[in-house]
Amino acid sequence: MTVDVSEMIGKFKLSQNREQGDFDSVAQGLTDSGQVGLAEAVARTRE
Repeated sequence: MTVDVSEMIGKFKLSQNREQGDFDSVAQGLTDSGQVGLAEAVARTRE
């Protein structure tokens, strides 16, 4: 049996329910670990 997937839809939380200090730590940790793209996505959720 074969299943073709034509679309995937998801939802990302990205720490938007955190205090500002927690948010800053998450974004900095992601940047420090080389996950700059994800850190930028986190930052966009706070704008």
